Amino acid sequence: MQVQQEEVSQPISVWDWPLRLFHWLLALAVAGLVMTGQQGGEAMVLHARLGYTVLGLLGFRLVWGFVGSKTARFRHFLASPAKALAYVRLSRDEKARWLGHSPLGAYAVLLMLSLLLAQVLTGLIADDEIAFTGPLAASVPGAWSAWATWYHKSIGKPALLLMIGLHLSAIAYYAIVLRIPLLGAMIFGKREMPGFDVETKK
Repeated sequence: MQVQQEEVSQPISVWDWPLRLFHWLLALAVAGLVMTGQQGGEAMVLHARLGYTVLGLLGFRLVWGFVGSKTARFRHFLASPAKALAYVRLSRDEKARWLGHSPLGAYAVLLMLSLLLAQVLTGLIADDEIAFTGPLAASVPGAWSAWATWYHKSIGKPALLLMIGLHLSAIAYYAIVLRIPLLGAMIFGKREMPGFDVETKK
């Protein structure tokens, strides 16, 4: 009688529910910001409210990065460039066993959050002199407000859209090419992870 190791899948907890709720609320808020920003006019009232929502969500993420579950904590997924390079060289099976953000994903998350924060902060002091004046625009020099308006529209917005496109492309690459489903874990909190069943006998 021969005992053979046979690979099986096991559901492993990846993301806690507060982080998943944050993720989807942020996605909805950002989508709303893009649409209302494009529409302009009266939609800018909703645009501002969504901006406040994103600011609150970012504040939550900062706190949750220190007190949340293991995979949500910054110290768990922040990695050195050497570690990120080592991850790139891993095989598909080794990547499939990675729990939480990969080193490259961690850099993308930090960049995305930084861009969102920059958008919110510049929006607070922006003044396009047409349809929108940030609530703090009158509290800063006009040159600051003009710069914030320029950055918000000309730099921050396209950079954020680019990051969103890269984020969606990475999810598609993992699902189609590497056959590692990431989306389900952000919906249900768990992901099927490869393991070994030593009970198989032949």
